[in-house]
Amino acid sequence: MSRLFTAAALAALVLFGCDSSDPGGGGGGGTSSTVTISGRVTDDDASKRLGPVAGAAVAAASVSATGSTSALSGSATTDAEGRFSLDASGTSRAVVVTAREASFQTRALVEAGAASSGSAVTAPMTTETDTEAGVFLAARQRGSDARVADAVLFVDADVAADVADGSETEADLAAALDAALRAESEAAEDEDVEEERVQDDRSRAHASFRIAIDASASSQAAARAAEAFQEAYADALVRAQTSASAAARVAQTRAQATVRFGADLSTRARTSAERSARVLAAVATGRAVEAQFQARGAAQARIQALQTARARLVQALRTSTTRAAQTAAEAEYSAAVQAELVAESGQSSAEVSAALAATVQARTAFVAARQAAATGGSVAEAARAYFEASREAAEARADDGFVAEVIVLVSLMGMAG
Repeated sequence: MSRLFTAAALAALVLFGCDSSDPGGGGGGGTSSTVTISGRVTDDDASKRLGPVAGAAVAAASVSATGSTSALSGSATTDAEGRFSLDASGTSRAVVVTAREASFQTRALVEAGAASSGSAVTAPMTTETDTEAGVFLAARQRGSDARVADAVLFVDADVAADVADGSETEADLAAALDAALRAESEAAEDEDVEEERVQDDRSRAHASFRIAIDASASSQAAARAAEAFQEAYADALVRAQTSASAAARVAQTRAQATVRFGADLSTRARTSAERSARVLAAVATGRAVEAQFQARGAAQARIQALQTARARLVQALRTSTTRAAQTAAEAEYSAAVQAELVAESGQSSAEVSAALAATVQARTAFVAARQAAATGGSVAEAARAYFEASREAAEARADDGFVAEVIVLVSLMGMAG
């Protein structure tokens, strides 16, 4: 994490709160305060022009729970560098900022609570932020509890490019995101997670990301800010769980729902959605595996080896461009964990492999149930049954709760989908 991001994160935690009364920024509404919203408008479509957009009219609107928008007072015009500063009426809701110049239009989001008073800065407005806004609005319009941070994590440059060229729609993306979030919510409820805390922490992570990426002086700095946001988004789930293993199960359930409901997306959008979900699951699963080894009293060298394997997995997933590459990266991590498990537990490689093989029947049943699932909740139900059945099977072969728990944690990794 860069020094720039650390400072930005601290500033965000001090300056910005979240509206806990409304998932995704739908509740609240206007306040008696005013807020200054600033940012930078860019056109990143190389076929037209590249760089700042001068003379664009900028306005802001709050977003309700149903995805409808209400204009906020105030307007602004971008300068020669594409920058603007807009004084608007404050709101505790999420905000969508829109910039228009001739036929050009783009949007960006500000999470709930950030525009209630004082000041807020948007991420540089691009095709990607425009798609984030479109997916968020579409998700809210279909009754989703999605928050701004969820849409920002879900949409990357590949997804935005598919929407821009017409090979994907914001409505279909919103449906896939909604299903994944519903699966996560159902699984979180099963694990007694503090969901409101998760959402608030993720909103704070997005606030930090907005500040950091606006201040980024290079593409490398922007990439570091994006990676820090992704890590913070995942860690929000880990921090709010009763155990690291519970967080891993929730994250894996969301990843499996993404596989199920992203299946009909364009190849590039599907790969991107799965990549994001698998990174989330990798962070949570890796931390859970490490927690199991720490509880076992493993040497620090072994913990560090597991941390290195997790970092390698996350980096491989982030740079993956195909599902096959994602699957291979997970399989490599699973093998590394199994090797450390053999060394730590004293059981033979054959015994550990047998424990993993014992979960195959449960995994086969889960895949069938996942593919037949019509809702994210159904995926969560199937995942819950899988985790119970696979742990029972692994314990019967391993006769060691530590070995069984770790095996179950990695048992869904490396699946082809």
